[in-house]
Amino acid sequence: MENIAKDSDIRSIIIDVSQKILEKNIKKFVYTSLKLNNINYNSSNTIYCIFLEYSNQYQIFIFDNKFKYMIFELLHTKKEVSTEFTLYITKDSFVIFQKNKIYTYQKINQEYSQNELLKYINKNFNITIKNVVHLDDFEIEKIIEKNLISSNISNLKNINEKSKKVFLLYLSYIFVCIGASVGYKNYEELSYTKDIQKKQEIIKNEYLKTLKTLKFKPYEEEYNKLINTVSKYGLELISLNYTGTHMKIKVQSKDKNNIYLFLKYYQKNLVSNSISEVSSKKIFTSILNVKINSK
Repeated sequence: MENIAKDSDIRSIIIDVSQKILEKNIKKFVYTSLKLNNINYNSSNTIYCIFLEYSNQYQIFIFDNKFKYMIFELLHTKKEVSTEFTLYITKDSFVIFQKNKIYTYQKINQEYSQNELLKYINKNFNITIKNVVHLDDFEIEKIIEKNLISSNISNLKNINEKSKKVFLLYLSYIFVCIGASVGYKNYEELSYTKDIQKKQEIIKNEYLKTLKTLKFKPYEEEYNKLINTVSKYGLELISLNYTGTHMKIKVQSKDKNNIYLFLKYYQKNLVSNSISEVSSKKIFTSILNVKINSK
């Protein structure tokens, strides 16, 4: 079972959002969320993202791509047709399935009674569990062995594969350019004209243009601006909800003037804002809704 990531090999976070994010914006959302939560990743990581529709949250999983599966992907014991949720509890974690698909997973860092765990799940994920399955180590091993035989185990898609695809496309383009250059060089030996030089210049410009297009930038300018601006004005970023067209930002500071400076920075794109004071702690909190400029 060397190709299975255990609980200790998996990192995960849950991000609150106001609504489901458009599929084309998921990667930007994930990379930004990881950055805001100081979670490092690289090209050798697999990254999954699941939408928790009943609580308007996204759960992000990160693990090394030397593993083929996360252990909890293999824990369902039967084919589920209904929309009911099934909870699988192990000594270290729990995972919830709905219609044979993973809904959510969490590590367990302290002891819970089953009733306490069900209340926790209902409160945090806004769902009601109908079926509960307790699994010990022996049962887990048997289930995994059985499920590994299946050819269709995971329904999750690695969103961190773009860099590999871009690299392959980049290499392909280089080979095309080299081939074109060699072809032109052979032709040049027969008749070196200004027309050939012009065509070579066109190839070069297209090559540079494509390199610029292919350059992989996991974080867009807007998010870097946000982080830098929060730091510049000495604010604490409490939360960020991203919908693809807007950002809902929550910050706090002991200095109200710093919040005003932050609002002034975003005033051209500010849709709404509010400032409140927690008098007992002498802290000011601001929530602002900012429209993102389309590129």
